Amino acid sequence: MHPALTAPLAVAIALPALSLLTGRGALAPVNASAHWLWPEAGRDGFDPRETPVGLATNLAAAAMWGGVMALALRRTQAPVLTAAGVAAGAALLDYGLLPRRMSPGWEKALPVGAVAAGFAALAVGMLAGTVEERAEPRFPVYG
Repeated sequence: MHPALTAPLAVAIALPALSLLTGRGALAPVNASAHWLWPEAGRDGFDPRETPVGLATNLAAAAMWGGVMALALRRTQAPVLTAAGVAAGAALLDYGLLPRRMSPGWEKALPVGAVAAGFAALAVGMLAGTVEERAEPRFPVYG
C-alpha cells in the first residue's frame, strides 16, 4: 500500500475510537470536520449533512498528507522521522497557521490530548503504508 491510502484508513479508525474513549459519539469528530461548511457541525451521531462532508474532508486531508509523506520520503529515506515530521507539520499548519475555519475541527469534539492522538494516528498510518511498501520487493528475486 501507499501512505496516501493507509493514512486515511488510520484516521478513519482512530477518530471514532478516540471519540468513544472520551465519552462522545463515534462520529462527533468526523462531523466536526464539516465545520468549514457549517460552523455548528459536530453532532454525536450520523447526520446526513455533516457526516459525508466531514468524512470526505478527513479522508482527503489524510490522503494529501500521505502523499506529502511519500514525496518527502524520497529525500529523507527515514520513514519514522518523516512520518513524525509530516504529522507535526500537519498539526502546526492546521492548528497554528491556518484560520480556525480551515482546521480539522476535531477540537470541537475531542480534548486536546485526543486531538494530538489523532495526529499520531495520522503518523502511524503514513508509516504503515511506507513500511509495507518498502517490505515488498520492486522486482522478483530469484534465488
